[in-house]
Amino acid sequence: MLLKQSTKCNQQTPLHMELLNINEHPWHMHDDKTMEIIYVLQGSLRCSLSIYSSILQAGDIAVVNTETLHHYNSSDDNIVLICHLYLNHFSSLMPEIENTLIICNSASAAEFDKHYELLKNAFAKTAAHYFNIKPPAQDELMDSCINFLSTLYNHFNYLAHDGASIRNENTMKKRPLQAERIKRVMHYIYENIAGNIRLEDIAAKEYISKYYLSREYKKTYGITIGSDLTARRLSHA
Repeated sequence: MLLKQSTKCNQQTPLHMELLNINEHPWHMHDDKTMEIIYVLQGSLRCSLSIYSSILQAGDIAVVNTETLHHYNSSDDNIVLICHLYLNHFSSLMPEIENTLIICNSASAAEFDKHYELLKNAFAKTAAHYFNIKPPAQDELMDSCINFLSTLYNHFNYLAHDGASIRNENTMKKRPLQAERIKRVMHYIYENIAGNIRLEDIAAKEYISKYYLSREYKKTYGITIGSDLTARRLSHA
């Protein structure tokens, strides 16, 4: 089952947090400038983003970008802190954050461990302010959110786009090619998964040849678009 969720933004707070025991959460995405953060407190959780899947253990943190297809499942008796950050609350202070592709999953961390520790500390402070919130603490909650987003932007920012222009914001990343384009392609596939999707139609929307798109897609993800479509239809039927 595929779900497209619109997370309603509380005008009084820039985020929503909840503690959950997750066994199965269907494929879905958020389409209203909502960033999702997952922090596993106990047990484990399989986090799947499109064709990628990783197992988050206790202490792991991961970020799901807005309009990104994702799914969770687990057989553990887990406790997971889910946070929805409403990016429109920060548009005046951090306008670039809405147009940034964040790559953040500590389960696959290899070389930026200290940055994950900084991020976890910033997230813990945000959670502390959220769950202990009183009217006078609203400014402190906003400040902690900005600190968390700044840490994300400074250390886990992969690409940013400005209209038709795409910039590589993090020179430490080895393969930034096509990341934003592939994200749009995945979004198109999600929107039209029940219909007749043709490689030619996707390529036309990106103003490139179907051969170039197919080659770059496989180079980026190690799988052809055709194989990806078949797998999605079988698993999401």
